[in-house]
Amino acid sequence: MASNSKISRTRADCLAVAIGAALLSGQAWAAMEDEFLQAEPITADPSGLRVEASYDAFNKTLDVFKLRDHRDTAERTGDYSGGRIAIGYKFSPAWSVEATYWRRNITFQRDTDNINSWQQAAHYGILAAPDGERKLTLKPSAWGDYASSLASSTTTRSNGTSFGNLSIAHANDVQAQADLIHSSRLWEYNLLSGLITGGFSRVTAGEFQGAYQQGNCRFNVQVGSNNKATAALANPCRVGRATARNLQLSVNASRYGLDVDRD
Repeated sequence: MASNSKISRTRADCLAVAIGAALLSGQAWAAMEDEFLQAEPITADPSGLRVEASYDAFNKTLDVFKLRDHRDTAERTGDYSGGRIAIGYKFSPAWSVEATYWRRNITFQRDTDNINSWQQAAHYGILAAPDGERKLTLKPSAWGDYASSLASSTTTRSNGTSFGNLSIAHANDVQAQADLIHSSRLWEYNLLSGLITGGFSRVTAGEFQGAYQQGNCRFNVQVGSNNKATAALANPCRVGRATARNLQLSVNASRYGLDVDRD
C-alpha cells in the first residue's frame, strides 16, 4: 500500500507541474508504473483474467512516524487518498491487454485537487528463451490525466508578476507510448529489466483565472485558449490623485510570462 501511494502521489505531482501551474515550461516523461516494467505480460499464466483493486491514503492520523512534524507545512498539506482498479486479460502466452483507472484527491495547504488517471496497454511477446529466463516484449500504450479544475491559493510568480488564487479549468494530458522491454532473471528472486521507449504527449487546458497586484490596484485576470488575457479591476483603487473604479485591460498573456499553447 505504501508503494502504491508513493507512485500515485508522484504521478499526481507530475500532473500538477505539467498542467496545473501553467507557469513553468519543461519536459517530464514517464508513464504510470514505468519503474516496474518487465517483459512478462500481465501474469505468468498462459491465459486468463486478472482484476486488481486498491485504496491508499495518507494524512495526519496515518503519519505514525510523524514525518510532517519536522516540516513547515499547513495542517492538511500532503493529505492524500486514492483508489485504483486494473483489469487485464491474457489471450495466449504472447498476447495480453490491460486497462487501469486511478482516482486521487491531493491536498496542498487550503487546496484539494481531484485527479483522474487512466491507462490502456497491450503486450506482445516477441522472443522468449525456452527456459523462460529471458524475454523480449513490445508494449504499446496510451495514458493520461484529467482534472475538471486545479487550484492554488498560494502566491505564484511569473515573469515578475505575482499571481494569487490561481485556477485552471479542464486540465488534461494524453500520451501515446511504445516500449520494447527485455527482462532477464539473474536468480530466483531477482529480475533485471531494461527498455527502449518512445512516444508523444499532448496537454490541453481551459480557462486560466487568477489575481495580481499592480501598484495600489488589484486585478482579476482571465486567460482564454487564444492566450488573450483580460484583467478587470477587483476593487476601487487610487491611481495618482484619482480613484479608479472601473478599469479593464486586454493584453496578450505573454506579458505575464504565460503561453497557453506551450505551458
